[in-house]
Amino acid sequence: MASETQVILVVDDDEGLREGLSRLLEDEGYQVLCADNGDRALEIIRHTHIDLILTDMRMPGMSGIELLKNVRAVNEHVGVIILTGYGEIESYIEAMNFGAMEYVSKPFKVNELKFIVNKILNRANVVSQERG
Repeated sequence: MASETQVILVVDDDEGLREGLSRLLEDEGYQVLCADNGDRALEIIRHTHIDLILTDMRMPGMSGIELLKNVRAVNEHVGVIILTGYGEIESYIEAMNFGAMEYVSKPFKVNELKFIVNKILNRANVVSQERG
């Protein structure tokens, strides 16, 4: 469980996946916000403190990589996990080059995703405590 409420933004055009991830992460003690596209996600990011973003790679309009690039212009420290149903090495390399922390293939195992989310958020807590 998260010791203090951390905020996760889930970005995916698949409503069922967004809702499922939202429930899963809320059950872990996180506050979860959702967006169905990259433009809406950027609007949320500009006005709300976000600790972690989980975004689909392929969405209508802005892709997950394009969202990642735009997020880095607004907040270079927020963690980003790219979710994809297409495990392409080129997109993996591009995502990591732009600062994605993880690249997770769909379908994913729930326990593995929870582990990755907790690992990234715990690492971010340690770094922020060292800074502060």
